[in-house]
Amino acid sequence: MTIKNKRKKIIRTYTLTTNVERHEPSFLNRLRILFWGKLYIKYVLKIAYKGKLERISPIHFETRTYKIS
Repeated sequence: MTIKNKRKKIIRTYTLTTNVERHEPSFLNRLRILFWGKLYIKYVLKIAYKGKLERISPIHFETRTYKIS
């Protein structure tokens, strides 16, 4: 799997999890969003660090802040 494909897959998964619930998400979903968000950020940073990603596309990368109560 090439890096580009991997990145696409991660982005797709991440956007899926954020779009699952537009209203207040369930606890599990919040955890999943946090988990994928963290993975995605780590991955993007790793690629950026290696200089393979010249610009992080903000279109795919929408951050959502959910309070875990």
